[in-house]
Amino acid sequence: AEEYFTYTVKPRFDLLGPKYGKLMSAIAKAISSAKATELIRSARENGKVTIDVNGESIAILENELDVRAHDKEGFCAEGEGGYYVVLDTTITPELMLEGIAREMVSKIQNMRREAGFEVEDKIYLYYSGDDTIDRVIKTHGEEIRTDILALSIERTFPPKDCFMREWNINDHKVKIGVKKA
Repeated sequence: AEEYFTYTVKPRFDLLGPKYGKLMSAIAKAISSAKATELIRSARENGKVTIDVNGESIAILENELDVRAHDKEGFCAEGEGGYYVVLDTTITPELMLEGIAREMVSKIQNMRREAGFEVEDKIYLYYSGDDTIDRVIKTHGEEIRTDILALSIERTFPPKDCFMREWNINDHKVKIGVKKA
């Protein structure tokens, strides 16, 4: 799991404070300077960790440690009982294009409603945008066309006789025009 998490380990002051009093700041310093994964492993295997504080060995029980896991960049992970589920949250170029395509479908469906089209009305779709929008249409154009009931999708500045809106989709400016077929 170390590949997907970073850990922080701190003493539980509510349990250790009454037990060790003035040594607490030295205990906290010793715990924070130790390698978290080694402390966790030792606590799980032995039920305790032994730390050196001012030349004295002190046993800290597993339940006296506050262990927190933090997801590493690009991952989301949960675990229990030694088993973990890890999701890779990296947005690939393919996922980015798919996300823009879905957002375009949503915007176009809203435009259809605004224009007063019936649900079953076929349309012509016109758009103008940057290279990313062109890649979205090239990759997902057929899905978009099917979802919005378009007879065609044309890359051209939307004609004046169609319902047109300008959108910013994931930082890509696009002009979209819809016209009832």
